Amino acid sequence: MHQPPRQTDRRGMTTTTILAAIGALTLILHTASRIPAALADFLRACLPLLRVINDLRAALSRPHPQTDNALPPADDSLPDNDCPEQ
Repeated sequence: MHQPPRQTDRRGMTTTTILAAIGALTLILHTASRIPAALADFLRACLPLLRVINDLRAALSRPHPQTDNALPPADDSLPDNDCPEQ
């Protein structure tokens, strides 16, 4: 004979569901406890990069030296005009 389908128990969760939730919560909390240490390691790894960026910013913000002093001294033996006389 054919039996009617059993009704599910709506009083709460099964033992398996409770154990699965406890396991998931344990895994999440363990992983979350490692985040501060990982974040600290990441920030320590970024410190050299921040120093280089700061040095580059300082180098780019310095005023450029005058370029007039970089020109070679004028040769007084040459005429003032560049055109040959005709």
